[in-house]
Amino acid sequence: MADLNAWIQAQQKRGYTKEQINAYLARKGYAKSNQSSAAARLGKVNLKASKPNYRLIILAAIAIAGIVSLLLADKLQGTAQSEEQLLPISKYVGNTTGRPVEIYSGTISKISPKSITIASNGRSKDFPISKENPPKFGVGVLGNSTFPVELNGLPNVGKEVTALFLLTSSSGERYVSGIIISPR
Repeated sequence: MADLNAWIQAQQKRGYTKEQINAYLARKGYAKSNQSSAAARLGKVNLKASKPNYRLIILAAIAIAGIVSLLLADKLQGTAQSEEQLLPISKYVGNTTGRPVEIYSGTISKISPKSITIASNGRSKDFPISKENPPKFGVGVLGNSTFPVELNGLPNVGKEVTALFLLTSSSGERYVSGIIISPR
């Protein structure tokens, strides 16, 4: 009988009702007296474990909402950063080439043989450097510069760029054709 009582309590903790337990006992052939004495004890068992834990459900929902909001905020921030790229200070069509040219200014924030990154007012843009048409370098200000100047390698990070000329080739490829570095 002790085993039956322990079994009944275990079933209640799993969420089974009195009626389900009595029906199961009847199918298994337990006598009506055993069922009724066991059923009388059913009401005395603490059923706290079978109730859903609402605090845990609320905490899980808050955690999921937090994760989703972090993911969305990161995605939105990435979109905002890509929309806030450095804008050209001037655009024109080259006299000799007839191709579009854009002029940018700022500070060199990153440089490699393949690209140069210019930053200004919290915005930045990466510009490709072509191997076939390496950029010419000048020193001065736009309209009053010594051009071209031979540099030993590429200019240093932190140098101020008065003008970076971004040329579009006939094939549509964009590359840096010239850079004027501030004399400071």
